[in-house]
Amino acid sequence: MVWKEDMDYTMLQEMAAEGVLHHKSKSRNRGVSWQKVVERLNALPSFDVNTKSVRDRFNLLAKKYKVKMGKQERATGGGGIEVTEAENLLEELIAMEEDANERADEESRARQIVEDEDKAKAIEMRKRAMESMGETRERLGKKNEEKRRRSGNQSMVFLEKAIETKQKMQEEEKRAREEERRDQQEIQTAFLRQLEVSQQQHAAQSNMTEQHLLQSIAMQQQQQQQQMQQFSAMQNNMMALMEQQRQQSEMILELFKKTNNN
Repeated sequence: MVWKEDMDYTMLQEMAAEGVLHHKSKSRNRGVSWQKVVERLNALPSFDVNTKSVRDRFNLLAKKYKVKMGKQERATGGGGIEVTEAENLLEELIAMEEDANERADEESRARQIVEDEDKAKAIEMRKRAMESMGETRERLGKKNEEKRRRSGNQSMVFLEKAIETKQKMQEEEKRAREEERRDQQEIQTAFLRQLEVSQQQHAAQSNMTEQHLLQSIAMQQQQQQQQMQQFSAMQNNMMALMEQQRQQSEMILELFKKTNNN
């Protein structure tokens, strides 16, 4: 298809009626408007166009018009320039496009300002958050250090108590052994003394009758047996006490080991 002046004017009229250049460049609305212009032009007998060919034709006309106006302004000093009706319409469309581009630039700058402000706010918030996190870590570090210090102090106190308890138990065991040894000596001494007394009595009663002598010996043996039973019971009690103290000592040491492991 070959473009003619009347076809150019018809195209410009359809563009002005549809308000194509009022929309922002490369926007969906401008694309829809271009498509409507193409459809109306193709409905006419002399047109067979598409969106690209119409855009390219308008850009070419706008470029030629700007060059022409520049030359005439330089030649006439800016006055007495005659333009056709089509050129008037073209000039309005060019101004409309420039206005749309300016609005788009202003919107872009406004968005950039908002984005910059949002970015600055985000950076400031992140900075504050990092400072807050640093303070929190420092506070938690101090708390953990105090907790470890308290835990260490508690462990030392427990250790000192465990050692003190063990020493007391060892001293009690030592006293118990000494008491047991003294008791054994006393029992043995008493037994020997009783035996000596018995022998003396036996010697003194050597003239007694055989029946009386046998009764006396039986009584002495019974007394000796009772003393031996008492001595055995005392030994058993001492052994039980020592075993109980040993078990308590082991339990304290085991508890101390568990505490240190935790």
